[in-house]
Amino acid sequence: MSFNTSLIKTLGRWVFAAITAVITTLLGLYGDPIAVGQEVDCGLQDVTAWQKQLTAPTEETSPDYVLRVTEAFIDACPTRPEIREAHRIAAMAAVDLDDAERALAHFDQALPLPTLQAQFYYTAALLAAEEPDEAWAVRDDMIASWMRKIKRNRYVMLDEATVPGGRVYHLTYSDAADHETGFRMAFVAVPNGAGWPATVTLGADRQVTAFHRLRAGQEAKPLRHIDLYRCRGRRLLARSDETLSLEETSLAAETSLTAYLASPDTEFGSDGKISPCLWPERLLPGPPR
Repeated sequence: MSFNTSLIKTLGRWVFAAITAVITTLLGLYGDPIAVGQEVDCGLQDVTAWQKQLTAPTEETSPDYVLRVTEAFIDACPTRPEIREAHRIAAMAAVDLDDAERALAHFDQALPLPTLQAQFYYTAALLAAEEPDEAWAVRDDMIASWMRKIKRNRYVMLDEATVPGGRVYHLTYSDAADHETGFRMAFVAVPNGAGWPATVTLGADRQVTAFHRLRAGQEAKPLRHIDLYRCRGRRLLARSDETLSLEETSLAAETSLTAYLASPDTEFGSDGKISPCLWPERLLPGPPR
């Protein structure tokens, strides 16, 4: 199998998910009288053992290993409160193994999916299983959930417009926003029919600015850049240490996204390999944290 460029990030989320599952269970057992009396076929020691297999593995932490140990936990402890999270981890591992059928069997037991990355994986698995209508319906639900989160955040202003081929959502982050990506503005294009979203962002990435200041001096202005993000590609549209205006950003977004919506990305991968979209948080940038 060819190397999946999102694997390192995915493995990190698997480990975090396992730890979170243990913490959630502890809170539930001690904070919920119903949960205390709930009969389960396994105890916390079994959950801890599964979590240890992911965080301190005895062999290489590959998707095959993660799937194998997680499916063993699912088979042994099917009524544990953590089982839905386990199915999510197993589903994502199966996607990285290009096994769409196995992934969908786990996704069906993991719904609703709590993370953007899992939702992008689910969409890719449905496409690989030749279920495009269901796949793009999942995308639409993902967009709707993302919009609800944006609208609830007082540090983001959201506008939307219907354009040829789809809709474009314009996000403007307030000066009070402390967003980890450094985004100040984003334009998200969603095709009417089949197709992944694409996004144009204006920001000053902290890491990029830090490297810039190493060369130009600590008093140098932030290095602002306009980027186009597609499912598996990124293109720098402009970069400057001077302020990039709304007009410049809007023009770059309009030009790039109009062209994109005329022929959006619809593939899940190539040669039978499943390749979920990279940078889900860049394609659908979230509210400030």
